[in-house]
Amino acid sequence: MIVSLFIALIATTLWWVSALIGYFSVLGPARGGQYSEAVVGQPNFVNPLLAPGSSAVSDRLLTKLLFSGLYTYDNNGELKSDVAKDFERSDDGKQYTITLRDDVLWHDGEQLTADDVVFTINIAKDANYDTVVNALRVAWRDVTVEKKDDFTVVFTLDKDRGDFLHLLTLGILPQHIWKDISPVQFQLAEFNLRPIGTGPYVYVNHDFGADGLIDSYSLSAHKEYHHGEPLISKFVMQVFPDRTLAVEAYQSGRVSGVTADSRDLIDRLVDSNQSKAVLERPSYFGIFFNQSKSVPLAFDEVREALLFATDRQAIVDEVFGTSAFAVSSPIFSGMQSFVKESEQPPYDLDQAKKGLEDTGWKLGADGVRVREQDSTRLAFSISVNSDQVQLKQAATLVAQQWGLLGAEVTVDSREKDDLDSNVVTPRTYDSLFTFHPMRWDQPNVQALWHSREKSHPGLNYAGMQDGPLDSVLDELQTEADNDRRTTLYEQVQSRIDVEDPAVFLFATSFLFAYKDDIKGVDLRRVNAPQDRFFGVENWYIKEKRQWKK
Repeated sequence: MIVSLFIALIATTLWWVSALIGYFSVLGPARGGQYSEAVVGQPNFVNPLLAPGSSAVSDRLLTKLLFSGLYTYDNNGELKSDVAKDFERSDDGKQYTITLRDDVLWHDGEQLTADDVVFTINIAKDANYDTVVNALRVAWRDVTVEKKDDFTVVFTLDKDRGDFLHLLTLGILPQHIWKDISPVQFQLAEFNLRPIGTGPYVYVNHDFGADGLIDSYSLSAHKEYHHGEPLISKFVMQVFPDRTLAVEAYQSGRVSGVTADSRDLIDRLVDSNQSKAVLERPSYFGIFFNQSKSVPLAFDEVREALLFATDRQAIVDEVFGTSAFAVSSPIFSGMQSFVKESEQPPYDLDQAKKGLEDTGWKLGADGVRVREQDSTRLAFSISVNSDQVQLKQAATLVAQQWGLLGAEVTVDSREKDDLDSNVVTPRTYDSLFTFHPMRWDQPNVQALWHSREKSHPGLNYAGMQDGPLDSVLDELQTEADNDRRTTLYEQVQSRIDVEDPAVFLFATSFLFAYKDDIKGVDLRRVNAPQDRFFGVENWYIKEKRQWKK
């Protein structure tokens, strides 16, 4: 009897202790665990100066995990300080003094200093490093950088740029690792595959499969990470040759996460019961008209008719489904300073035909329109990257839609290297189907529309040479007042609406699916897929009880 009472007393005590612990504590994140993700493409250039131009998605994802910039983008696509502690801007806007954090350590234990920042930017500017992405060289060409002291860097601009801080999202390289590597060897250096950065994760190793290709990349938590040691101890990137195999690996449980950006794969993942986030990107695709090369595209009425003859939603529905959304302006809904009135006209084939008929473009016996005044045929080509299958499909659909108008449109499909070297660089295309990277906050319109960017390596694919637009873009670069910037963005949209230098088509979304045991993921919108790793140090798998505060 006494024994039974004693046992009951112990059980009751344990129950009360357990209840009290449950009442006064909560499950919270704990360190440990492994996250694995299926990524596409053989890693070659895990380097912030090379990854943006790599065809492998894995390079950009790994670079984001391994490197830090002075600034970064948060989970709402907005600029946020990273290695930078503070900045001062001169009254004329031509000088930025950046103070660095003094607690940022490279993965090998060395301290990040101003020398590393100066070293990285000077490589980005140096034409001898011809493997560095052209867009970086264009962005930095008119900026000088110098060290003021170990933790202060001074940037001097040739003119004020209101969006300058966005350039500072570029990942920083360690000078002590790269200083003896020549420009010729830069692309071939072993540190492109065995990188040393200051990011939340540290390179451990990479393994090869039976075919001799890399099949996994292993990273460990950076214990001295300046935003705090990541909660997940190990990150493994499983490498696959295509997204279909990557999604299959996720569905079979071999990896914890995966992304998809095509219609069929997103549909497969949407049906799963696991956590997921569909993230829109501000970068858009369009067809840019080269009026200096194509005679028919130089006529205002032709470009306007092509806008009316473009059924964007049909392209999205047929090729992309939920992985894209229609876009009809250079700054679209959700971006800063979007003006709905500047959107291009909705699909109206009858209006398109009428516009050409009224201006003397008559259908010939072969179904192709000819301009009565000078016998100019409405014939031109669309140049497109054949490596991007969906883009090629979309170009074919656009050509068919414009064919209904009476245009003879051929699709000039080329591999990326051929397209870049022989078509884009010399500007020999009639029209170019490509994309422009944008931002939700302070959309970057300068490089795409200013006349000084119309030749390589500039990004003005339409060859725009519009004085009023140049003036607005120049002022936009120097204006810091948000209200005035909004007005200038509105004027940019208005000028483009007048000139019709391109037809804007769509922007793409992607789906990030991850297992339910991955917690702490907080995603809203991103500028690029790799930006979803903002705050990755707060993701967690393991949990433990913690006292309530």
